[in-house]
Amino acid sequence: MNNKNYLKSLYPFIIFSLFFFIFSVTYGYFTAKFSPDNAKIVLEQVKKMYEPIIHANRISQFFFVFLNNSFTIFISIILGVLVGIFPILVLFSNGILIGILVFLWIQEYPLESFLTGILPHGVIEIPVFIMGTAIGIRIGKIVLYKILRRININLLKGLYAKISLKEEISLGLIFFLKFLVPLLAIAAVIEIFITPAIF
Repeated sequence: MNNKNYLKSLYPFIIFSLFFFIFSVTYGYFTAKFSPDNAKIVLEQVKKMYEPIIHANRISQFFFVFLNNSFTIFISIILGVLVGIFPILVLFSNGILIGILVFLWIQEYPLESFLTGILPHGVIEIPVFIMGTAIGIRIGKIVLYKILRRININLLKGLYAKISLKEEISLGLIFFLKFLVPLLAIAAVIEIFITPAIF
């Protein structure tokens, strides 16, 4: 399967990931709105987690952001074999966090300033996360189908019957390394070296 056909095969999962991510952001926003004290606690925990890297030099920050994002997507693909649960959790947790950040930010600053800080790298990073988790969810669906077949439940009527799980994981990782990793590097450069200058 070439890259174009593989990307086409991901379309339904990309659409699912996109809408689930939007739902997660919305959920995070309204969770923060109805419980702002808890939202502030979450924000403080995130700050503590990232505090060491905040005071590091730009090169260290670049490698931290790039490697952290790459590892998260890599694990989302590999652990897609757990019937797609892990990539869904990655979408949900990141979406909730963004929703919380949006709510807390606009309590003190204009929304435009938040968008200025997140959009330059976010227009690359968010689609990459959505595609990466879509790969993991597709793998999860194939695993689920094979489990159902083993117990003689053919709900999907032969769909994915001839797909090798090993080949599917291999295709996902090749796509990840060939396309998503370079995009994550570009997003990290923008986030660390360009966004602070315009923000």
